[in-house]
Amino acid sequence: MKRLGIYLVYDDQGIVDRYIGHFLKELRPCVSTLAVVCNMETIVRGEDILRQYADHIFLRKNIGFDAGGFKDAICSFLGWEKVREYDELVLANDSTIGPFYPMRDIFSKMDGRPLDFWGLTIHDEKLHESGFYAARHVQSFFIAVRSRMLHSAEFQDFWESMPYYSSFNSVIEEYELRFTQRFADLGYTYGSLADTAANDSEDPRGNFNQYALIPYELTKKRDFPFFKKAPIMYDLWADQSQQEFRQLGDYIDRETDYDVDLFWENAIRRFNAADLYRIFHFRYILPPFRRALSSRTAVVVFVSCAGSFELVSLYLEGLRTSCRVAVCAGEEDLLNEYRASGYECAVLSPGDRPAFLAGYADYDFVCVIHAADLAPGAQATSIGKSHFYGIWENLLKSPEHAAAVEELFDREPRLGVLAGPSILFGPYFGGLGKGWDGRYGPVCRAAEKMDLHCRLAEDKPPYQTAENVWVRGSVLAKLSRMDPEDAPLLPDLWSYLAQDAGYYSGVVESPEFASMNEANLQWYLDRTARCVRAQYGAFETFPDMQMLLFLNSLRAFSTDHAPVYIYGVGLVAKYYEPHIPRKDGFIVSDGQPKPEEFCGYPVQYLSELQLPEGGGIILCLNEKNQREVLPLLKERGIDEIFCV
Repeated sequence: MKRLGIYLVYDDQGIVDRYIGHFLKELRPCVSTLAVVCNMETIVRGEDILRQYADHIFLRKNIGFDAGGFKDAICSFLGWEKVREYDELVLANDSTIGPFYPMRDIFSKMDGRPLDFWGLTIHDEKLHESGFYAARHVQSFFIAVRSRMLHSAEFQDFWESMPYYSSFNSVIEEYELRFTQRFADLGYTYGSLADTAANDSEDPRGNFNQYALIPYELTKKRDFPFFKKAPIMYDLWADQSQQEFRQLGDYIDRETDYDVDLFWENAIRRFNAADLYRIFHFRYILPPFRRALSSRTAVVVFVSCAGSFELVSLYLEGLRTSCRVAVCAGEEDLLNEYRASGYECAVLSPGDRPAFLAGYADYDFVCVIHAADLAPGAQATSIGKSHFYGIWENLLKSPEHAAAVEELFDREPRLGVLAGPSILFGPYFGGLGKGWDGRYGPVCRAAEKMDLHCRLAEDKPPYQTAENVWVRGSVLAKLSRMDPEDAPLLPDLWSYLAQDAGYYSGVVESPEFASMNEANLQWYLDRTARCVRAQYGAFETFPDMQMLLFLNSLRAFSTDHAPVYIYGVGLVAKYYEPHIPRKDGFIVSDGQPKPEEFCGYPVQYLSELQLPEGGGIILCLNEKNQREVLPLLKERGIDEIFCV
């Protein structure tokens, strides 16, 4: 069979990673001609990977997402005369890791099935809670089209008439969903490699995206030798635990010949550190490990208050004979007891700490740890002692615990930073839910000054703001570039320093602390749920509870302001409009399509809006568009804004 393969690549940094080379190496023997479309005008790194396998490489602006790239390749770059020379067309993009067994075997399996087009997975019909209905469809990250359909006038018309979509949701709704439905309605047959039918439900409410929610089962049992990367960013844990992602990673590493480092190389560079921590639950509960500590390990203790020597020395005494231990403080008086006991000491101002730590970059592993305030005062010393326990018990419980940390780093070569768990009791509980707490801008500026290549996002704060960490020494190197004035931001930067150096980050706990903390967290969660039920009513799921709280706030904003305008006339606005008791009209940005009415209310451009004192705006837009619109409203002096 004479096949044409079109493979689409997009990277916002212009980088082609090695996992793409593996995919193309597997695809190349299965196609007669391979064209690669890059939805980027410049390839910064990795062009050699593409040239090793591709017959054609086309560079273009990222217009219309992958659908736009395929359209240009078929209709313009290659042209229909060339495309019709082939018996089968394969359209694939760079969103998958794999394959985990030879691509030749995939085509051999599918060649024996009498289909007009096929993919790797099928998503059965789905009725969403919002009322949106998605028809059964072949998922578009890999589609093969055979001769009868490929050479049809309907296939050419589909691509020629397809617009360049302006949003990812439009690509899903107008390209992916419409593709299968249109050609199935015309009598063309389709199927998939993976056995997704095993988990399909007759009730469309029960169907789900299987590569997103059961990736391990799909790969291990359902003949899907790939891993889709996008679900790393999804909020999956509202509906289930995310155990399958770690299971899949272990399966790929231990039971296939695939080099799992190809995945981590790309994932650490491309994804937010908080997403990686969450989805792969990099939380380690370490039993003691009986081996001698390495001489290439160091412990740096920062002391900022008197009264901690007794407890600190209990933890350090067993370590100082095995590894380097340094104690630092801003004042000489705080070091007297440590010096008298023979500890290496240094007087440092807070701004000097990053440069000092950079001096430990030659060590394999470094524990950076602070002595908590134990001095008597308005706060009971029992709180300080519990706080101290939470820090030191999890990071430096004993030489055996430190050895277990070393062994973990050795076992997971892509692990760069380990923080202790969040301290959540007493006054520390109030830190939950604050996110960046105003530090996003300063952290971005600090990262830029240090030339950190990392993924910062305003809606994704660090998975842990941590003063106390275990860290690979190599991660410390860039602290030499940190401005002294930015030193207070170091607790926010640890996971981004690790990402810049090519590592993911996690949390470490001792078994005793983890047992206690689990009981405490369950208690907090139970009390929180009770309060919500008492105030707002019953709920069954976590998303239900979130929606109860959210809709209460939305209604309160609506009734407390007059007039109230809804910004947006898309799906988001249509979904929330019934929940907004008072509204006086809709707004769209200047230059955007503007209907005369939406949901029975007038629509006006932002430039036409005259918002009197006491009025409010409800932004019914996705987060990306909200970030674009908020400055426009601020420029007009509009401060009473509610973001859905």
